[in-house]
Amino acid sequence: MIQSSGIVRLCVNSQDEMRRIDPLGIDRGAEAAFVFNAADQYFLARSFDGADAVCIVYHSHPKGGLHFSDRDFAGAIWNEKPIYPEVDHLVVDCRDGEIRGAGLFRTDGKCFWLLAEWESEVAKTQAKSRVRGLSHNRRQVDI
Repeated sequence: MIQSSGIVRLCVNSQDEMRRIDPLGIDRGAEAAFVFNAADQYFLARSFDGADAVCIVYHSHPKGGLHFSDRDFAGAIWNEKPIYPEVDHLVVDCRDGEIRGAGLFRTDGKCFWLLAEWESEVAKTQAKSRVRGLSHNRRQVDI
C-alpha cells in the first residue's frame, strides 16, 4: 500500500494461509491471488484516522495482464459498495518475468475506471497492432 506521503508499506500475502483454512472455498494460492494479513488490514483501516492515509493499494498480475479483474473487483467491494472508495488500485502487469505496464483504477462509487496507464517499451513494441479500449476495465457496482 502507498500512503499519501508516498511511504510504501510492504504487505504480507495470507492467501496460502486462507487456502489451508478453507481449501474447498478458496481455489487459488498465493501465486495467483492476494489477501492482506490481519495486521495490514488493520493498518489500512486505521490509516484514515490520521493525516497519512493509504491512497493506493497495489498488486501484480503475473499471468493476467493489465486489467481490473473480476477477483480485484470482488475484493474491492462489500454489500455492493466499494470498501474504501477513497483508495485507488494500482495493477502491475508483469507477465513472463517482465514489467509490461501498470494501470491505476479509481471508483466513482459505481464503476472502477482506468484513470492512468503506463506501458513499457517492450509492451509497446509487441502491441503495435493491438486495439485497446477501456470498456473492459469498467466494473459496475449498483448502489
